[in-house]
Amino acid sequence: MSHSPFGTLVFVFCSLAIAFVVGGTPPAIATESSPWTIHDSPTKDHLYDVTVLDAKRAFAVGWGTSEGAVILATRDGGATWTQTSPVRGAYLFSIRFPTESLGFAAGYDPAKNCGLILMTRNGGKSWKATHVTKTFGLYDLAFLSPKLGFACGYGGGIFRTQNGGRSWTKLETGTADEVFRWLSFADEKNGFAAAGDDFATARKIYRTTDGGRRWTVVHTFEDGTALTGLAAIDANRVAASCMRGQQSGALLYSEDAGVSWRSALDGKFFPQSLRLDGESGWAIGAHGFVAQTDSGGASWRASKTPAKATVLGIDARDGLVVAVGSDGLTMRRALD
Repeated sequence: MSHSPFGTLVFVFCSLAIAFVVGGTPPAIATESSPWTIHDSPTKDHLYDVTVLDAKRAFAVGWGTSEGAVILATRDGGATWTQTSPVRGAYLFSIRFPTESLGFAAGYDPAKNCGLILMTRNGGKSWKATHVTKTFGLYDLAFLSPKLGFACGYGGGIFRTQNGGRSWTKLETGTADEVFRWLSFADEKNGFAAAGDDFATARKIYRTTDGGRRWTVVHTFEDGTALTGLAAIDANRVAASCMRGQQSGALLYSEDAGVSWRSALDGKFFPQSLRLDGESGWAIGAHGFVAQTDSGGASWRASKTPAKATVLGIDARDGLVVAVGSDGLTMRRALD
């Protein structure tokens, strides 16, 4: 079997990143009585992303010690989970459901040495694989409708589907070397992406105003900044999370389409993901760090969760918030 830079980089980086944030200095965040509960998981694999469909249903994806890419599903609001492994040996990093029945998961298939997109049309009961051969692997997904979606990953790759995932077209990004780690669209025209020299160093912000046909760099963060999440609120407002070296992190905010940024929250914490739906959203990370916004990322309220493992993904809908992370962590809370 041939080897790719994707497989080597992603394995080494993910292992080191999780080890670092678990073993780092705890953040200076006040403790409060936690509304979060941790639940048993059927896997010890690292879970990188989660999507919540409604107050009862959610899906999570990951990879690690098992023999295949892992998809977990819950139908009771995160209290219990079931596991499927649809592709032997694959890695999964992102999952999205444009509708209750139509869903997509993205990652890397080492057997084919290329990008992998799994699709379900029956609410996760079965999954069909599509191989995206123009990239070594894919990291993030964004869907604007059941037909229109985007994926990003290795080799300067941003891909678009306009037919509900039946085919994917590579878009012109102006780079063939950078890794696109994060992707978010405000609408069908306006989108943002974060890229870097490798998985661990995404620090450039790209922007499109024509539905992905053309992308331009609008901001480059200083060395040592590693973006860990990206969320577009509208054509001008965008939020991001980042780690700053080995000592601190920040939640960032831009009001001018990513050209300039300010810190909305910073300190000795290590954010690993953020997810916004309109003005409301969440950021989460290591050492129990969690923060909530009701202002589209302009300001945040930080608190703690009981998680000991590093939390890597979070999503919320219909009063249910679910977070997932390393070693098969699944955690939930209800909103008032």
